[in-house]
Amino acid sequence: MSTPDNRQQPSLRSQRLNQITHAPHARLDQLVKAHAPFETRAGFARFVVAQYLFQSELVALYNDPELIAIIADLPERCRAEAAKADLADLDTEVPAPLAGAVNNPSKAEALGWLFVSEGSKLGAAFLIKRAMGLGLGESFGARHLGEPAGG
Repeated sequence: MSTPDNRQQPSLRSQRLNQITHAPHARLDQLVKAHAPFETRAGFARFVVAQYLFQSELVALYNDPELIAIIADLPERCRAEAAKADLADLDTEVPAPLAGAVNNPSKAEALGWLFVSEGSKLGAAFLIKRAMGLGLGESFGARHLGEPAGG
């Protein structure tokens, strides 16, 4: 049965998420681009520091048994150690944690954080190509942009 032309179909949850996250994502994208992370290795190292700080904040979520019950391969998806190895490749000190953003989240909040982290992997496929222009890749300096082991 079709709906009358004057009715709109309800939007999908994914479409609503895309709509409400569009503006913050655009601001973040502009901020990242303003720091020109793919112009030099030093610029890329600053980008990896930010990635490490974000990913290290989520390690507990990627290892949470309740969340693993929902997403079985969750621990393998965590990119904190890959970012840490990238920092070593780039002769960049591992920064002290800036804990506090993710503090005892509800299951819904935890899944939201994971949604953001996993969603960032969509852009990573394009970013790793840019990193290759700096002589970096999935085995040196830009591991955190590559596919997780077994992925």
